[in-house]
Amino acid sequence: MPTTLTLIYAVDPLRCSTAVSWTLFALSCHPAVQAKLRSELRTCQTDSPTMDQLQALPYLDGVVREALRLYAPVSSTNRVAMHDAEIPLQKPFTDKHGVLRNTIRCE
Repeated sequence: MPTTLTLIYAVDPLRCSTAVSWTLFALSCHPAVQAKLRSELRTCQTDSPTMDQLQALPYLDGVVREALRLYAPVSSTNRVAMHDAEIPLQKPFTDKHGVLRNTIRCE
């Protein structure tokens, strides 16, 4: 299973470098987090850990996910409905034509 950074790099290497830069910035602002992450990384017995070894580091995973949440390389995405759908509403509303609507239709 690919990691988050692997997927970002596969899509766009520039976004990957941006994500790494912001992650390093965030770590520089939080020395305690940096120290805890360094301690976890030192449990790897090699300078070139495998993906399986990296995925076994829960604190590293948390740091990467939080950095991507705070400093997302892609600020927004466009989503398009693949098929028509109706979204039910908690409370009905009256549209501009005076029709009471219980759902919103997505086409």
